[in-house]
Amino acid sequence: EFRILPDRITLTGIVVGIALSFFSHMRTPISAIGGAALGMGGLYLLAFLWEKLRGVEAMGMGDVKMLGMAGALLGVPGVVLTVLLASVAGSLVGLVLVLAGRGSLQTALPFGVFLALGAIAAFFWGPAIVELYLRKLIDWDEYYHLRAGPDADVKAERETLEGVLASAARICTELE
Repeated sequence: EFRILPDRITLTGIVVGIALSFFSHMRTPISAIGGAALGMGGLYLLAFLWEKLRGVEAMGMGDVKMLGMAGALLGVPGVVLTVLLASVAGSLVGLVLVLAGRGSLQTALPFGVFLALGAIAAFFWGPAIVELYLRKLIDWDEYYHLRAGPDADVKAERETLEGVLASAARICTELE
């Protein structure tokens, strides 16, 4: 009803996320601070520019602090995935509302809800989502043939590249 994200939760979450990073095997304090800074700074810049260009408030500062909290808890890769997932989810809900006649392109949606869902998904399934995305993004069979030639052992190439992809997903997890 009020669409308020209390500072008591968001700012405390930022401090807790950074503090926990000192004891984490999954992310460093630099990643936690960078994630908080990227989340808050990026969303603040977007909100600021939107308000200057369009003359209407894009989002409240609670959303900015909430993404900072997600960044502190998930690190830089996690905050990027969080905002991507939140944007897609919010867009899909907005589209459904418009198509159902229950909203318009001007309907304000509480972005904090989508940020929370995006952060939860990034926490539990982040590396798997990134790996799935990379698998869909790259036409692996074409890549194998371009890299090694048409007579190459495609099975061996595929196993090698799948190992590289798994290592990249592991590195993303370690950076968090």
